[in-house]
Amino acid sequence: MGGFDENGKLIETGGEAFLKWARKNQTEFYRMYDKMIPRTEELSDDLHEDFIAELIFEEEQAKVIEEIALLFTCICLHFFIFHFV
Repeated sequence: MGGFDENGKLIETGGEAFLKWARKNQTEFYRMYDKMIPRTEELSDDLHEDFIAELIFEEEQAKVIEEIALLFTCICLHFFIFHFV
């Protein structure tokens, strides 16, 4: 949406205004666009192995937490059944 300035000229905003600006300023647009492109970095073998080891460790931790939660749930149900039923 846009409005009008004091001279009655349409003030463009949003995507249409950006597109118009980008067409007029292609070099500047591509400088900005280049900064938004996701980059991937090559990891050395040591860093890659450390990264994978950390992922495996986190996955193992998640499994342990799930098992503890399941055990806690079973204990709570057992307590409830034998004390309130």
